[in-house]
Amino acid sequence: MNIVTLLSRHCQSRPEKTAYVYLKDGETESETISYRALSDSVRAHAEVLAQSIRASERVLLALPDGIDFVVVFLACLHAGLVPVPVKPPQNREASRKVLAIAADCGACSIVCSDGMLLKLRAFFPDSETLGAMRHMESQDLLARAACSSPGQPDGAEARVAAMPPESLAYLQYTSGSTGSPKGVMVSHANLMANEEMIRLRWGSSETDVLLSWLPMFHDMGLVAAVVHSLFLGATCVLMPPLAFIQKPARWMSAASKYRATITGGPNFAFRALCTDRVLAASTGLDLRSLRVVFCGSEPIAASVVTNFLGSYEGHGFDPRAFSAGYGMAEATLMVSAGGIGRPPVFADLPASGTPRVSEAAPPGTPGAGRTVVSCGQALEGQTIRIVDPDSFAPMARGKVGEIWLHGRHIARGYWGNAEATSATFGARIAGGDSRLFLRSGDLGFMLGDELFVTGRIKELMIFNGTNHYPQDIEAAVAGCHPGLSLGRSVAFSSIEATGESLIIVQEVNRDWARSLSNLSAREVVDAIKSAVYAQYGIPAGEVVLVRLNSIPRTTSGKICRVSCKKLFEAGALDVISVALPAESTEEAL
Repeated sequence: MNIVTLLSRHCQSRPEKTAYVYLKDGETESETISYRALSDSVRAHAEVLAQSIRASERVLLALPDGIDFVVVFLACLHAGLVPVPVKPPQNREASRKVLAIAADCGACSIVCSDGMLLKLRAFFPDSETLGAMRHMESQDLLARAACSSPGQPDGAEARVAAMPPESLAYLQYTSGSTGSPKGVMVSHANLMANEEMIRLRWGSSETDVLLSWLPMFHDMGLVAAVVHSLFLGATCVLMPPLAFIQKPARWMSAASKYRATITGGPNFAFRALCTDRVLAASTGLDLRSLRVVFCGSEPIAASVVTNFLGSYEGHGFDPRAFSAGYGMAEATLMVSAGGIGRPPVFADLPASGTPRVSEAAPPGTPGAGRTVVSCGQALEGQTIRIVDPDSFAPMARGKVGEIWLHGRHIARGYWGNAEATSATFGARIAGGDSRLFLRSGDLGFMLGDELFVTGRIKELMIFNGTNHYPQDIEAAVAGCHPGLSLGRSVAFSSIEATGESLIIVQEVNRDWARSLSNLSAREVVDAIKSAVYAQYGIPAGEVVLVRLNSIPRTTSGKICRVSCKKLFEAGALDVISVALPAESTEEAL
């Protein structure tokens, strides 16, 4: 059984049921497709693809979000090809990343628009990688599929069912937030296992209505929305990510209109929902239908969770529907998730001592540590262990260590990278456990059955013998001055002659950037230094003010702290403030 054979079954059992609805601008229904039409279109596209591409070849999908993406992705699986979803590049740097992925996986073809191909050729006219790939224009592919005969459903189902469960389904490239993107090899068995684990945790079924604005090339949008809806035989309402970014109120408005039962997104999306402007535009909502609202993809802030719950409870939203979770591409997607039917769980993480569960997320107290949100319990059929990242010894409950994972949903490894595969997917816990574990690279701890994620190993900073996580420092900076762009700061440490020093890189609002002078820059820098020192007692060694949108991010929107640190050390940041004389934080106070 795989996801394509499931589509054939849905075509037989619920042919006229709506599979996907697409809202082109987040509000206007522009396209719908039934399970019968979806199955026919997938088989027709598969026939066209199979005529020119050999089985097991990698096919780059640089398509915009929409039903066409769903059809082509499934058609690749149906034809025995290996789709490689990527974000359609809009600039030179994004194009470079796409071509790097194509070279890494040896893609033989790329499916994209003629306009996208022209951009790639304009940016890299001499690219051997681009020249070696066959271009399949998306609209031409659609037209050829419309003229083809897809054959008999029974024959198609039998052909796809013959694929071994462990055969490669697709490559999901990691975001690259802490290094170069790597192609995670997700098998058909991995995908089906994780979908079943998600179904059991969410209690989802064919009666659900899923709603998603998440990018389809990204594992959360692909696995938790597009594929999970198909796995269930449910209906999924889709909107382009830009529709949410431009007007966040569209998300909950669509949930109310379509009586959505399952939806979700990363931490920043819930923060966006709680601005005064969005709340003012969110009148008349009825969110009583929402059973599961998942949150993941980046560190989850306790203040964001409590603010969201308080802001939308008046619209009928049940706080017990909120499910904070943890996942990664190497585990197909989901690792843990909060139980449905109970409020979120928090823990107080003191500067020293053992963490303890708290009933709510109180405001931060200077010097008292922080409050972290539980990412729930391990999904059924999975083992989570907290391990010392140096000795590989298991850690006691409540102690912070690296999160290690074992289960049927753990991917096969990284494409063409045996060394990284062995190091990441082949770890063994000291003390006799013979099973192979996936090293997540993330730090966390367990209290009872609850998993709490605290940060990334590569980003951990130590000042005065105390561990500090960059997202905590960045949260202290947020909102300390009106000239700052919220959520656009990076904190990292740099080794200098005097020891480890805290560096903060902050994007400045455009209006402030236009009129920035020595005096106003000093005002912003002092506000940042004061906020960090007051909260954590750490003097910032240097604060760098940069232009809006100049901090490097992954294709999924995560801040690339490692890349930002490299730019800082190379003197390559897009700095807008003039050089200022060093001044201690105590003097700034």
